[in-house]
Amino acid sequence: METVISNDDRVAIAEVDYIIHHMNERYLSKIPQKLQDYITILKKRNVKIYVDPRVPLESQGLKEFTLYFLMILNLKYWCDDQRRKDILLMMENNQRKYDEKINNIFENANSISGDSEEARPINKPRQIIVTGSPTFPEKTDNLETPKSEEVKNDSETSETTNALNDLAKETDAMTKVDKDSFFTKFINKVKSFFVKK
Repeated sequence: METVISNDDRVAIAEVDYIIHHMNERYLSKIPQKLQDYITILKKRNVKIYVDPRVPLESQGLKEFTLYFLMILNLKYWCDDQRRKDILLMMENNQRKYDEKINNIFENANSISGDSEEARPINKPRQIIVTGSPTFPEKTDNLETPKSEEVKNDSETSETTNALNDLAKETDAMTKVDKDSFFTKFINKVKSFFVKK
């Protein structure tokens, strides 16, 4: 499978490369050499990047992918275990709040649209129960056609009647169950081998 890296992603990787090479050496040494090589290979060349160390990274107009990449590096290589647990817990709480907010939006939309009072989970579809099979009149020769001014000639009426007749025949063929079908015959034959006479 081929992965395509966009030009914006390559610029973001170049920003990451610039940032990690201007950090304290102890942070750079915690990143595996293989990953550093990967970053060096993928970064966009000939891009002028400047990051002011006195200004927070969020305020410097960096690419969003740059911030995500740095967050992953922080979580994976720079944090101690306790800080990592705190960050993951914070991420889970944020995700839960986001999910609740989305659920509230959909519940409000359902109540406005006149849905039932009982709250239904968003991802659970309504249950549709179909009972019985479609019934058609046994005699299709005397089908009534709609009497309207739009039906102008007998050819249209006969086409409609023929289509209904064909549909009734197909439905009858589908709904009839042959009691001595192949499967039933097969089961009976297998049973005959095991039944002692």
